[in-house]
Amino acid sequence: MRGSSVWRLAFGLLLFGTYHKATWALSPGEVGSWAKLPYLVKSDIEILRDLANALELFYPRGDPRLKLIRISYAAVEYKFTYGSVGVTGEYITNGAIVTLPSHAKTPNQAFIPDKAVVWMPSTATGDLEAQSEQRLCRPLNALSCSFSSVVRTILASLGMMVIMPDTEGIGLSASSEYHPYVQYEPYGRDVEHMLLALSTSLGRIVDNPPTSKIDFYTAGYSEGGYAALAVHRYLDEVVKSNIVGQFRHLSSFPTGAPLDVIAHTNWVIQRISEYTLPYAVLYQLVGALFASNKLTRIGDVVKAPWDTKLLDLFSGARSSAYVSANTPRDISTVFHDSFLVRYSNQMERVEDPSLPALPASSGRKEEMADFLANLVRTDSDLLYGDWKITRPVTICHGNDDITVPKLVVEKGIGRMETIMDGKIETFYVSGNHTMAALSCFAEMYVWYVQNELPPAPPPPPSPPPPSPPPPSPPPPSPPPTPPEPPPSLPTPPAQSQTPPSSVTSSPSPPVSSPLPPTNETSSPASPPPAVTPSAKDTLTTTSITTATSGVLSSTGIRLAGISASVSLMCWLVM
Repeated sequence: MRGSSVWRLAFGLLLFGTYHKATWALSPGEVGSWAKLPYLVKSDIEILRDLANALELFYPRGDPRLKLIRISYAAVEYKFTYGSVGVTGEYITNGAIVTLPSHAKTPNQAFIPDKAVVWMPSTATGDLEAQSEQRLCRPLNALSCSFSSVVRTILASLGMMVIMPDTEGIGLSASSEYHPYVQYEPYGRDVEHMLLALSTSLGRIVDNPPTSKIDFYTAGYSEGGYAALAVHRYLDEVVKSNIVGQFRHLSSFPTGAPLDVIAHTNWVIQRISEYTLPYAVLYQLVGALFASNKLTRIGDVVKAPWDTKLLDLFSGARSSAYVSANTPRDISTVFHDSFLVRYSNQMERVEDPSLPALPASSGRKEEMADFLANLVRTDSDLLYGDWKITRPVTICHGNDDITVPKLVVEKGIGRMETIMDGKIETFYVSGNHTMAALSCFAEMYVWYVQNELPPAPPPPPSPPPPSPPPPSPPPPSPPPTPPEPPPSLPTPPAQSQTPPSSVTSSPSPPVSSPLPPTNETSSPASPPPAVTPSAKDTLTTTSITTATSGVLSSTGIRLAGISASVSLMCWLVM
């Protein structure tokens, strides 16, 4: 009898596991969990601005244009999971964050604007570094804020929807084993399915979601800049439309990105013993092998024990800092010599097809070198093939960048001009790969304010004030007395009201712009501007309001199915 119960229990667990896998494997574009996170009131964002411009807490040099931000809205955000398709064809789960503006009078109630930014993630190796795991930047944790949390705080305060997806293999919600780093199609596929999932979930945010299209831009820095342009290409070549669900893509803003992956890979390989970001080379290697289903061949590329060590470093359990600290400075020692020599020679020919072809490969290592070099051309490089770019691309890059050198970017721009039917706009800013991130974000901020800032929607109606009591008769007026003449005062010297030249390079933004007006004199019809307290005073008087996070269940059908499965298990055990 006892053995029979054990077998019944085992059979029940098998049935439950089969049902569980079939039920909880999200289909592409399906929403899984949905949670509302603590919101950020307008005064909190103002404090971050006043704290010497919060972004300067991370970088020694800030950008003065970001100090001119005028906060217009509070910020509310939601975290959700969605289904997509992995590089091997299986259904996977990813996470994402959507940050929305909210009126100051109702900071816990978001509204859906008609403009959005899909901000793609920068290079990260650890699940805890995913964008969906980074909480909103608050005054009390400003020193530990991530760059992505500051970006979405500022952009949402302008009145934009900010969508930050995780990509395959990164994040606590990710079900994929590895991240296909710098393989272009997975970025576009994940964004396509995320936007489809979000299009069906707008009713969870507002009672009457908009029915018109929401225009969106793709943007990001470093890997995120590459991914922003990858999504642009994916929509053109795979989706064959710039419309996904309720979202319509307008343009991309790749910053700090290797626009020409062929030229960049070749440039890095020629300097592999002294490259400034050595773990990124190994990351791209693992991503390519994973995306091509050839991880079992990693031993033909790198020496032992790196064939197993790399799989651990890039499994998602290790942070970028840990991976960097455990990667040798000279990574040429990691590769098999015969692989590296063949790969270097083959990459030269991928970039310059006029060079004579190499003799046929001899052995597994040279075979893998040929395979991976060709994969850079077909699966990583965004400008290879027949793509015609028809929507605008705005590029920003650091003049002193030696991680993704300006020379490589200029080669990419030259190739883009040959396949471009739309407009290319380029900004070069001072700074290396780290420092230029801030200035490029400032360029994006100013560009958006001057070109695309959406009009502010009307605030929610306030309840009518109570009717005043009937007026009493006025008292008799005293006889008028002549006023005394005021004492004469010295005339103050005239002060220049010209803003910085970096902000006034184009016409002044409209009234709803977050940039301050060019003079301090208000028109008679406008109310006087509110006085913003200093950061010190505000820090002592402002408290952070938090909201309870609640996760909404996916569907009632799943709950009913689980309940039935549990009942079946109980019966089998009895």
